[in-house]
Amino acid sequence: MWDEDLAHYLGWLVGDGNFSHRRAVTIYGSQDDIGEIMPQHRMLLTRWTRFESKPSLQINGTVQLRLNRRDFVDYLSGLGVVQKKSAEKLVPEAVLTAPEEALVAFLRGLFDADGCVVNDPGTARVSRHLVSDLPV
Repeated sequence: MWDEDLAHYLGWLVGDGNFSHRRAVTIYGSQDDIGEIMPQHRMLLTRWTRFESKPSLQINGTVQLRLNRRDFVDYLSGLGVVQKKSAEKLVPEAVLTAPEEALVAFLRGLFDADGCVVNDPGTARVSRHLVSDLPV
């Protein structure tokens, strides 16, 4: 089930994305993100879903990848991705029990997207404040 590409994408989605019961949206702001990470995620989404998501340029200069495939959104929900505002986002439950390589790839995706994790007892809450220990 786990591969590093999926884990990195999930980290990015949690760190700089938007998730609902209808779609998953990842956001890319810097030229490096738009030129390097976004094409990788786009290729992976196409491979996983057999549906090509087109980049959407936003008025603020960011680029979004939006995926409205119900089966993929349901899969992400099953992994524990939830619809929350930034300060309330959680590390998906499945990531906390994933093999170490997947956890490392998730954190790399999260940090690549400028996200971080707060040590909140009983949860792995994503926030703007970085601490050194993620409960695993």
